[in-house]
Amino acid sequence: MNPKKEREPKKDTLGNIIKIQPMLDFIILAELQKSSQNLVNLSEQIVKIFDGFGVNTGYLSQRITKLVEGGHIEKKPDRKNRLIVHLIITEDGKVYFKKLSDELPDSISKALFIYSTFQKYLTDF
Repeated sequence: MNPKKEREPKKDTLGNIIKIQPMLDFIILAELQKSSQNLVNLSEQIVKIFDGFGVNTGYLSQRITKLVEGGHIEKKPDRKNRLIVHLIITEDGKVYFKKLSDELPDSISKALFIYSTFQKYLTDF
């Protein structure tokens, strides 16, 4: 009997290529590299970048929470107003940002190819 070989997940599957999460992580971390920002302003700024299309403050809050839990972002309360929370990118966040900046161009190119192929197919019908 042959033991089952464990397969590595395929990176080039359709479901792995077209994902918004890494793109949002990239944008969040890019904005925080410019300067630390408070949670509300950052969320509003990113929703504005996407013109509200498919991105809302609730989803961004979830992504930011994941980035905090992953050690990529640190939350710091404002000294004067405890209701304001500032977000700061960590060293691990900078490493993750670099990884994303290396990987995303290829993923975006593949996603554009896939969507272009779908668009051509649709025009045939």
